[in-house]
Amino acid sequence: MKVQLLSTKDIFDFYGCEFLVNNGHVEEDDRSHARSRIGEIHEKYLTAVKERLRAEFRFLGIENFEISSIKKLVTTLQDTLNDSITEQVNRMGTGKGFNMGQVVAQANQMAGREIGNLANEFRLGVPEEETKKKSIDPDSIVNNPKWETIAQTFIELEEASSTKEKVLSIDKLNGLQHNSFHLLIDLQTGRMLEGNSEGEMHGKHEGAVQTVKEVLDIKRGAKTPLVYSTKMSSDIAKMLRNYRFLLRGK
Repeated sequence: MKVQLLSTKDIFDFYGCEFLVNNGHVEEDDRSHARSRIGEIHEKYLTAVKERLRAEFRFLGIENFEISSIKKLVTTLQDTLNDSITEQVNRMGTGKGFNMGQVVAQANQMAGREIGNLANEFRLGVPEEETKKKSIDPDSIVNNPKWETIAQTFIELEEASSTKEKVLSIDKLNGLQHNSFHLLIDLQTGRMLEGNSEGEMHGKHEGAVQTVKEVLDIKRGAKTPLVYSTKMSSDIAKMLRNYRFLLRGK
């Protein structure tokens, strides 16, 4: 079953609903509807984020990797990578190659996951050029502040239970950028998901970039959600327009 990517309506509905739940002049029925919609959108974000993590592991040769807890995964990887990277660096001092696959395999085993034939794919001491396509820079996980922030935001997204927590984690994630793109581009287009996803923005990089620009306009206060109401679902757009007088002058 393919993962449903974030749609344009999901993203702009989120900001319309954020306004509706946070404004005390909005009627309770409308606020309740907005809270429910935020819950739906949160689930889509969480599903897309987990699939994005699985894609990273598929890149390393680990198939069918199930993520029961993002926090457990991140914590285990960070702890194990620190210890195992030190071990691998020491091995390099004896003339043996750095084996990132083994590092990830050890982390995976500590988390209690089944990894199949991974050990055969990442043999200790295999020359770097033979594993280049299935290697990652350990610094990008352990020391890169961008990925550290992303990992923490993923955990916040997973652990969010109240509407306020869901809003804060989604809004934070929407502003994050990894080494090349904003994360929101990946979650719209399915980049790195290798055909395991579908949605209206699948593969549409330029359209996703434009959405990110518009989201940043809202986050920075340059535009109100009302400006993008035509990109929302009809019910959320209608509710928001009913309260457009509250957005005047903003």
